Amino acid sequence: MKKVFVNGYGSIGSRIIQFIKDDPEIEVVGVGKYSPDSKVQEALDHGYKVYVPEKNQNAFSNFSIAGNIESALDESDLVIDASPGGIGFKNKKLFYEPRNISSIYQGGETIEGDSAVSDMLFNSRVNYDDAIGKKHVMQGSCNVTGMGRILEPLRKNFGTSLKRFDVTLVRRWADIEQTDKDVTDTIELTQSPHHGEDVKSYFGKDAPLFVRAIKVPTRQMHLHIMDIRFNDNVPSVDELHDVFKNEYGVATLGTAKGTKDIRDFAKKLVF
Repeated sequence: MKKVFVNGYGSIGSRIIQFIKDDPEIEVVGVGKYSPDSKVQEALDHGYKVYVPEKNQNAFSNFSIAGNIESALDESDLVIDASPGGIGFKNKKLFYEPRNISSIYQGGETIEGDSAVSDMLFNSRVNYDDAIGKKHVMQGSCNVTGMGRILEPLRKNFGTSLKRFDVTLVRRWADIEQTDKDVTDTIELTQSPHHGEDVKSYFGKDAPLFVRAIKVPTRQMHLHIMDIRFNDNVPSVDELHDVFKNEYGVATLGTAKGTKDIRDFAKKLVF
């Protein structure tokens, strides 16, 4: 059994710990919190131990805190860093590397340049085996992960028949849980978002993938519009459905009219 600490309990960290808490091979040490907000009490109400920075413990005097983050890391085998983008790199240098502790970072970090948290962007459908033995690994964002889960089965099944992938990401403005973040009444276009290069980091730089993103004023999930071009014969709809029939983490919904229908279905599955 491995002892795992989730450093950060926002929209990402709260979901991560929900997924791993019942895993028989994992003992959850607790969660790290940096701000004395309502998420602290939420974590406590769920039965999680909450750890805070040693220098800021007085700010959490109204809560039943288990101890400081430094002590939690000392007893952990692995840390999942769910702190805001850019903070993970600082945590790596300040906390993780000095303790020689294995770490997984969320998709707001980078694998490029001086602030790289890892040399690998992980996607379980694409490069699972390559992550074995790695000390530091970055998990792709939800959009980057989703593209890998859909496009990799197509690559495996149709290979050289594929000509190119054109993807338009219709991105929500904020998560439903991010109540402190306003949804602005505007639509923004990003012509070459980071998602394309992130996916190419595990597909290969020459992958014929072209991505653009549109940010829209909604909280109801992201939407990917994928135009898949083939060199010769185009598979039928039934053939495409067969590709995804046994794919873990992929569901084919024939009656969903919009993103809310998909989210509601996921909630019924307690996903």
